[in-house]
Amino acid sequence: LRGFPACSAAGMSGLSPSTLLDFASSTSTDGASAAADVVNLVANGDVPECVQPFLFGARLLALLKKDGGLRPIACGDVFRRCAGKWVVRCLSPQLGPELMPNQVGVGLPNGADVAVQCVRLFVREASAAFAPERMVVVTVDVRNAFNTMSRTAILAAVNAKLPDLLG
Repeated sequence: LRGFPACSAAGMSGLSPSTLLDFASSTSTDGASAAADVVNLVANGDVPECVQPFLFGARLLALLKKDGGLRPIACGDVFRRCAGKWVVRCLSPQLGPELMPNQVGVGLPNGADVAVQCVRLFVREASAAFAPERMVVVTVDVRNAFNTMSRTAILAAVNAKLPDLLG
């Protein structure tokens, strides 16, 4: 819970991460135990079907863009988000080798920081060989790959390489 930004919005349950952290940090251990029980139910896939739309759904908010348009933002429930973080933390050692070298931020402590430092080193070394004023470093996210992938193909790959993730 401490890993969420302080301003994280609430999901369908109406609980924000900061509210749940206050609840779980109370003097009574019952709050933390109850929150952990719900997160464990979610992580184990044991959520009753009638509750699933609330825990696995999201509140959709419309934020204004600079150009006057709207940006839809989905706020998932804090219990599902906590369970997801926990599962990824537990499976990171298995996920990292499967995602390398294209995804360096999983399974490797400070992997994204290492990638940034490698780019900085490259620029520093290259600037010795080339005129620095003629160098440009560009990062481009041409498209959101997750939204263009077949969910069936993703599940098949997870099932083949990391079946524990599907439980």
